[in-house]
Amino acid sequence: MGQLLSVVDIDGNNEMYPIDWAIVEQETRYSWTWFLTFLKDDLEIEHSAHYVFISDKQKGLGQAIVELFPHSKHQTLCKAFTQ
Repeated sequence: MGQLLSVVDIDGNNEMYPIDWAIVEQETRYSWTWFLTFLKDDLEIEHSAHYVFISDKQKGLGQAIVELFPHSKHQTLCKAFTQ
């Protein structure tokens, strides 16, 4: 059994589409860092100020985002949809 890590986006028509995904053994800071490193390299992201991450408090994800995308915005689902 494994854990599915994924990144999705919403387009101008408010439709979701997958960007990247991976199956890992455990959801940890290491696995999120590994996954997001590939995302950053594949999308050639050099400056992360134009990116926003909305997540649901996954283990290690917040730390990986801060490490790899220090200039991006990051909110959890409960905060993002109640403001």
